[in-house]
Amino acid sequence: MKDLCKWLMRQFKNSVSLRYLTTVSSFVLVVQLIFSLLQIQRNQARQMEILHKQVQSNTNFIRDIAPEAIFNLDFLYLETLMQQTAEETDVVYSVIINQNGKALTRYLNHEHPLIKSVIQNTDTPQDDILSLLAAVDRLPLVHKKQVSIASYGQPLGEVHIGFSTQRVRSEGFRAAVNSIITALSVSLLLAVLTILLFNRQVHGPLKSLRKFAHGFEEGNLSQRIQIRYPDEIGQVGRALNRMADQLQENLVGLAKARDQAIAANKAKSKFLANMSHELRTPLNAILGFSELMTYESDTTPAQKRNLEIINNSGEHLLSLINDILEMAKIESGQASIESIAFDLHPDEEDAPTATAENAIPPFKAVSAEDIRAQIAAMPQDWLTQIHEAAVQLDHEKTSTLIQQIMDSHHELAMQLHTWVTNFRFDKITNYTTDILGLT
Repeated sequence: MKDLCKWLMRQFKNSVSLRYLTTVSSFVLVVQLIFSLLQIQRNQARQMEILHKQVQSNTNFIRDIAPEAIFNLDFLYLETLMQQTAEETDVVYSVIINQNGKALTRYLNHEHPLIKSVIQNTDTPQDDILSLLAAVDRLPLVHKKQVSIASYGQPLGEVHIGFSTQRVRSEGFRAAVNSIITALSVSLLLAVLTILLFNRQVHGPLKSLRKFAHGFEEGNLSQRIQIRYPDEIGQVGRALNRMADQLQENLVGLAKARDQAIAANKAKSKFLANMSHELRTPLNAILGFSELMTYESDTTPAQKRNLEIINNSGEHLLSLINDILEMAKIESGQASIESIAFDLHPDEEDAPTATAENAIPPFKAVSAEDIRAQIAAMPQDWLTQIHEAAVQLDHEKTSTLIQQIMDSHHELAMQLHTWVTNFRFDKITNYTTDILGLT
């Protein structure tokens, strides 16, 4: 039973059709039961009202005709009248009591189920009419109507009629049971019809959509959904078919674009490799001849500075070309990694020690305004020399001038050193040209 419940819950979670059928059937059943029970309640209330009116009518009838029989002492007529009243379906007893509280009529149907149960379950004597009637009145389904009997304003006694609502309640219960059975039958019939129609109109197309989704997830783009009806599910199926067509076309286009991109990438890598080779060959010649010219004995100092500028610029350009070639190798997957072992914790005697001569104080970045203010505060002769060195791209001379102010203007010296290391002499010339008033 437990496994069956788990299976039903799993099917309920995984099937939208089962959830739909369960919801619709439950809603129809509940609505039908509510309306049926309300109708039964109204009918029962109406039957109760009719019963009360009927008993009240009998009581009034006896009240109207009893005085004459009492005056004539016609107790036989009263007994016959009480017997006829008690023979009605829902009446349990009917009795007339005089002013002294004694029963004028003594007829009591001892075969009535309620009276019989009182006699069997109590010790009340059968000839004690009033005690038996008091015990019967205490039963939950027994009600009593009583009216006074009078003639010309003189009280003669009371009419007591006890009646039971058991029949009305039993009929209401049977009607409720029949209504529940009818509701269940109608709901079951509707569920069967709904299952047949839903399976044809909804479940089948949804199953095709689910099959298409599973195939689509596995990469099968050649399948298509068969459209049976031009309804909402059919529109969804047509949209999915169009999406599969477009996606298949896009994948073909992407494959072509991928092949073209691979070919273009290979051509680009080949071009960069050839171009880098073509650039480095003449550049190496320029660097070589410029270095040889510096060793000539008749080279003047000015020519040597110019040759150093050529050599520094060429080395910078060669490093850029090498970087481009390395990027091309990385992109084409031809770059190689060289692994070199090293000791993360060297011996103390092998570790470099910081001395006052080679120690570099910590560098703190400064703003452009502070840099300009610090450069403007430098001596005029120093400004002129570093401007000329920066214009000539003289790395050595510029570094020498920066080293002169390392102790007195550490922050400025570190910033200038960073620019020179990165071959950004233009940063220095921008400041010095503005400060010196040069154009």
